[in-house]
Amino acid sequence: MKGLSKKSIFASILCVMFLFCNIYADTDSSKFTDIKGHWAEKYIKNAVDNGYMSGVSATKFNPDTDMENYDTLVAIAKLLEADKADLTSIKVKFTAVLEKNKVPEAAAKYAAFCMEKGIISEYDLEAFQTMRLTKKKDVCMYLGKAFGVKAEKASPSKLGYKDALLIGDIYVPHIEYLINNGILDNPSIFGGNFNPGDTVKRSAFAKLIDMSSQVYGRKGSVTGSVTVGETKDPDENQISVPANGVQGYFVQSRPEFQNFDMKLRENGEPGQTKTYSVTTSIKCTLDGKTINFWEFRDGDLLTLVLADGKVTAINGESKQKTIVGILQNTEIGEKSYITIEIGGTVKRLLVGESSKITKDGYA
Repeated sequence: MKGLSKKSIFASILCVMFLFCNIYADTDSSKFTDIKGHWAEKYIKNAVDNGYMSGVSATKFNPDTDMENYDTLVAIAKLLEADKADLTSIKVKFTAVLEKNKVPEAAAKYAAFCMEKGIISEYDLEAFQTMRLTKKKDVCMYLGKAFGVKAEKASPSKLGYKDALLIGDIYVPHIEYLINNGILDNPSIFGGNFNPGDTVKRSAFAKLIDMSSQVYGRKGSVTGSVTVGETKDPDENQISVPANGVQGYFVQSRPEFQNFDMKLRENGEPGQTKTYSVTTSIKCTLDGKTINFWEFRDGDLLTLVLADGKVTAINGESKQKTIVGILQNTEIGEKSYITIEIGGTVKRLLVGESSKITKDGYA
C-alpha cells in the first residue's frame, strides 16, 4: 500500500462497496421513493417483494440505472430457488474459479450455482472483470439457459426484429423462447429493434425476472386449459392412462398466461374445453426424463395425473422418437402399421405421414 494515502484507500473501498451494494440492500419495495408512477412499478415491486432484486439503499431502487452482472446472476439463481440447494458445497466446488476471477463474496455462492446449472461459464466470469454491466443479448441467454433452452444455432431473421441480423445466431433460441413465453414483447406485434448490445436498465430487468417468475410457476397455483377433440391414432403401446388421469396430444404452451392447451383423443365431445388447476409442485417427465412444465412440445402425447381435481404430474412421450428394431410385419392400408421387435418386445406402431423409416442408412 506504499504510495497510497488513507483517503485513496478509503475511496477504493467505497468504490468496491458501491459496485456490489445492490446485493446487500433493502428488499421492501414499499420504502422506495423513486418508483411511484414508473412504467415498471408493478414489476419492480414484484421482483423486490419476491426476493429476486433489492434496492440500492433503503429508499432508492434506481430504476433507470444499468443492471450489473452479479446482480443479474443473483436474481436468476434466486428465481431457480438456489437458496434451497446446498450452496456451500456448490461454492466449494468452484472456489478456485471464483477466487481467480475475483467474484465478490456476496455473489459467490449464486455465481457458483449458475455455473453448476450451466447458465454461465468461467469465460463469463473472466469477462465480468472488465465488463461490469449486463447486456440485453446476454441476459436473454442466461434466462434461456435457466429454462433449459438448448444451445442450438438458428437464423436471427426468424425473430422479426428490424435489427435481427445484429443478433448472434447462438442467442436466437433463447430469445425466441422468451418471446414465445411472453417474457419478451413479441416483435411481430410491437415491432422495433432488439438492440442486442445495449445494457439493461434495472427497471427492464425487473420486468424480465417478474415475467420469468410467472413462467417458472413458483408463486401460487397455475391452470391448464385442456381442449377435447379428434386427433390422429396414438401408438397403442404408449403411455397407459391411470384411473385418475386424462390423456391427449399437447398443442401449445402458453405460460405467459400460465396455461397449456391439449387435444384429447377421448373423454368428451369434440371442442369441449375443461380447465384444470396445476399444483406448483407438479412433476413432469418426457420419455422417462424429468423436465420442466413448459418444455413439452407440439404433438407430445401427455398423460395428466389428477388428485382432488388438480394436476399433480404430467407424463409424456415425444412426438418424434428414433426406434431401432427388427421388422416383423408391415400392414398397408388406409392406416399403415409396422410390427417390430425391440429388445425382445414386439410392438405394432402406426406409420404416420411424417414417419421416416430407414434401412442401412437409406429411406
